[in-house]
Amino acid sequence: MKTKLIVPFILLLTVAVINANGQAVRKNARNERERIAHGNRSGELTRPEKARLSKEQREIKKDIRDAKKDDGHISHRERKHIKREQRKASHHIHRAKHNNRKRAA
Repeated sequence: MKTKLIVPFILLLTVAVINANGQAVRKNARNERERIAHGNRSGELTRPEKARLSKEQREIKKDIRDAKKDDGHISHRERKHIKREQRKASHHIHRAKHNNRKRAA
């Protein structure tokens, strides 16, 4: 009896965790785009910095799209790769926004 209750619960929990990880990847990508836009509006990013960071975000978006292409899901290995790329991009955004270079007015 307990097995009949535990197995569906574990499956449901697994699906919920997988879905939450996929949402986290998309949320991070959206957050990074907003940080770049804010840096552009505030003048913290120069035009070449904005172009380079935007290109990096497009490449991450392409990685997400390619990962979903086969079966509509992002595998554990693909998710790990994408999250690593997002962390690197986040670091690049922070460094570009805080390097004391301002866009010419």
